[in-house]
Amino acid sequence: KMAMFAILFMLYSFTTAQDFNLNGVNPYALRHKVKETTTSSFPDLPPCPDDLDLNVSWSGIDSSHPDLAPVFDQIDTLLGDVVTEQGLPGLVATVVFNDKVVWFKGYGKRNFSDPDSGPPTNNSLVKIASITKTFTDILLYRLKELNVVNMDDPLVKHMPMFSILGGDTNITLRQLASHTAGLPREVPFPCGFSGKCNESDVLEMLREEFLVMQPSTKFHYSNLGFALLGRALAHAMSQHSSNEESYTYEYLVETLITKPMGMGSTFTPTSKADLARVCEGIDMDNKSVPIGTLGWESPAGGLFASASDVAKLMMETMLTSDTPAISHESVRDSMAAAITMNDGIEAVGNPWEMRFVNISGLPYWFKGKQGELNGYRSSVMMVPSLKIGMFVSALKSNVAEKSVYTQPILSMLAPAVHKVLSSRQPAAAALLPTRTKPLVGTYYLGIEVKLENNMLLVDFFNDTYRLEGLDDSFEKARAQNRLQAKAIGEDYYFYPTRVSSYPPSQDPCRWKNDGAEEEIMYFIFKESEPSKAAGLKFMGSQLMRTD
Repeated sequence: KMAMFAILFMLYSFTTAQDFNLNGVNPYALRHKVKETTTSSFPDLPPCPDDLDLNVSWSGIDSSHPDLAPVFDQIDTLLGDVVTEQGLPGLVATVVFNDKVVWFKGYGKRNFSDPDSGPPTNNSLVKIASITKTFTDILLYRLKELNVVNMDDPLVKHMPMFSILGGDTNITLRQLASHTAGLPREVPFPCGFSGKCNESDVLEMLREEFLVMQPSTKFHYSNLGFALLGRALAHAMSQHSSNEESYTYEYLVETLITKPMGMGSTFTPTSKADLARVCEGIDMDNKSVPIGTLGWESPAGGLFASASDVAKLMMETMLTSDTPAISHESVRDSMAAAITMNDGIEAVGNPWEMRFVNISGLPYWFKGKQGELNGYRSSVMMVPSLKIGMFVSALKSNVAEKSVYTQPILSMLAPAVHKVLSSRQPAAAALLPTRTKPLVGTYYLGIEVKLENNMLLVDFFNDTYRLEGLDDSFEKARAQNRLQAKAIGEDYYFYPTRVSSYPPSQDPCRWKNDGAEEEIMYFIFKESEPSKAAGLKFMGSQLMRTD
């Protein structure tokens, strides 16, 4: 390898003055790559999840689909066994594909103390506990879009009376949203989970407490942080209001999120009619748990919701909602990893928790949020790359499986749905670039572009790439004179083609994410000679035509 590099370096160094200006080789291109020798050893895998076209018809992709019905039968059996074997009084579960609920079922009793009550329905209310935090973060992004707050605003800008001991307290809204503020986990005693304290009480107690760690040091889950965030957002909106109206967190969630999204069953119930819709949860001693409220701490976990409403939350997060509360850009930002965990496969966003899962050689990011308060354990989990999600709520805390079985169930569903979506992918467009013959030829250092088996290939040092067409963005760029190769000459321009490694690696999903499998190669043309490329530019190298 070193001898090869030395020879190429000398060739590069002893070119003529003109060649030196036009030809150049990036040493990275000379790296030695161990390639797989045959394509026959590749597993017969469907496309990478990120490569799927999800705009295909979803008609018939539901629980009755022949390839999916057996999986849903397994799901039903699994959850029925969980209720029986773990002594759960009841459980509610729903599955979303794209923009529709495709499966729902309630198990056990809606009210433990009423033997005649039926199972929970799609509109029954359950405590979603910490899933409430996703609504608090949606509110943060909504106020950001309304120019009420910035993500990096200090908390004290909107809550001036906040202070805590222990160093840098310039905590930002972004840090609160991603559990990286370094705050204690819980609201100080006796205010936590009690609903008995107001904001002044909590802030007075915090003046005598310490940060657990400096902000942005590491992930540290904090209910206190989300309570502060939700209440600070209400202050920010009040300060921004031209009529000096005072807003509450609860009012903003309703008017800016749940009402626009058609989520009429997401709130803290107070009326007799609403309380009658709440499923009865039980504690570890099988005693009924009072409904109660969290009061000032509600932004961290105080909401109740129905399964049908959580389905709408999943659609919002998977970018399939007809009535989105925030922009797609904001959703993507909230779902992106803000900090990674030490195990290397888990991460936390704002505030979505995510885990990398490899199923039969295919990579998926599972993204969700769990919540637990005495008497209830709830979980929402999605595979955004497939646009599938699941919500499960058990009417008892301390369920044996932390994700309330949403993760193992989606591990069964994901490859099955992946297979069905793969079968509906549109036929591949013509791969060859519009211009083919003008590209074929020999370039500096013997680099050859050739037409083989109706594929346009280029052997670029240790790698072989297949050249494919580009979309109409090329013509748009040409029309804007953005592809002129002025460094070569006033009458030169670039013609881009998409390239992919050939043959594809045995782990294409990994390398596509790395950027090694897909790139853009630019061919150099002279305006007066459109029938023959003058050179090419690729991977930091520029090689002029020699034949």
